[in-house]
Amino acid sequence: MGLQDFFKAAAQTIFSVVDDVLESATYRRQTTGYDPSTGDTTETNTDHTLRVRVESYRSEEVTGNSLTAATGRTSGADILRNDLKVIFPVDDLPITPQTGDLFFVRLFWWEVMDYQNEDGANIVWTLQLRRP
Repeated sequence: MGLQDFFKAAAQTIFSVVDDVLESATYRRQTTGYDPSTGDTTETNTDHTLRVRVESYRSEEVTGNSLTAATGRTSGADILRNDLKVIFPVDDLPITPQTGDLFFVRLFWWEVMDYQNEDGANIVWTLQLRRP
């Protein structure tokens, strides 16, 4: 077992121990297809059920800085007062998050505005969500 596998296993253990503070969520990827014979487009939803930690951003984070600004990346959306932060193990989602994907938590659909592996070791995802 490599060091990364060790930390991934540790993250899974930590998330299972604190399961009572985690919230159920659904990650949705919408794809659009085109049928050239009919000219019709179809939309397909692929859902993934997760258990996530949900947080509000601290007031000092809501300054127009993007989630990725701390890492030196220039991409990302400004953090607004009502945005949510969700954290979950990388291994719980079999796809890489994308901006524009949807996330259902706390009775609403949210749009993924930004995402990152905060730890840099590909162990947990941190997503910035906003109500569309």
